[in-house]
Amino acid sequence: MTEPAITPELVAKHNLTPEEYAHAVEILGRTPSYTELGIFSVMWSEHCSYKNTKPLLKTFPTKSPKILVGAGEENAGIIDIGDGIAIAFKIESHNHPSAVEPFQGATTGVGGIVRDIFTMGARPVCAVNSLRFGPITSDGNYSESAASCAGSTAAPAVAVDAPSTAPSAPPREDTTRGGARCADDGASSATREGACAPRNDADEAALKNNRRLFAGVVSGIAHYGNCFGIPTVAGEVYFDKTYQGNPLVNAFCLGVLRHEQITRGAAKGVG
Repeated sequence: MTEPAITPELVAKHNLTPEEYAHAVEILGRTPSYTELGIFSVMWSEHCSYKNTKPLLKTFPTKSPKILVGAGEENAGIIDIGDGIAIAFKIESHNHPSAVEPFQGATTGVGGIVRDIFTMGARPVCAVNSLRFGPITSDGNYSESAASCAGSTAAPAVAVDAPSTAPSAPPREDTTRGGARCADDGASSATREGACAPRNDADEAALKNNRRLFAGVVSGIAHYGNCFGIPTVAGEVYFDKTYQGNPLVNAFCLGVLRHEQITRGAAKGVG
């Protein structure tokens, strides 16, 4: 099978900037193969390299006598809390995997941080999550037509506690009156029938996809935590059209251990 030619268009499809591609060529001393281009694309992605957020993360305080394992040293950070006891913690984003397959993307995100805690020698005790989705009801800031349908401006995103299990029923559907799909928000029948502009098919499809992502991610988080017996003790979820089709899924896990139980990933000695 003949590999495709490496062109600027192909490089752009791999989400590599011209500068990044030039650096890859410099490292190899030649033009990368199609497979190598894919490897650079993955390893230099934000998900793997934190190339965009690393400068911001470096502004956080990371030095203290209480810090036993610092940022970036191991799988998770560890802080001394006194009496020979420490806490290990890790937060990880699984945004794109959850957009592709919400249930599996969320479960593997939770699984990754749980893994990072117990590989430090700690016992995971609780989980927390922070989630962002596009609107799942038409009375949110879904679109201008939906907002005008309710006779008001688009509602801001509202934070609520993230459910610990998948929703037992889907969010309420819009009602249809007079051929216009409107938010059933208590507005008069005349308002719904006369003033509401029909929402287009693209909006309808996006709304359904946001619901699918929301239900899949929440159930995935709950499933993995429940299998391990690790409770989700807190969380937040915001809905805003900024995140439509591109959810943010951030999972956090905390574990407890004694100082002498700290396990590092560096291999030493014979074997």
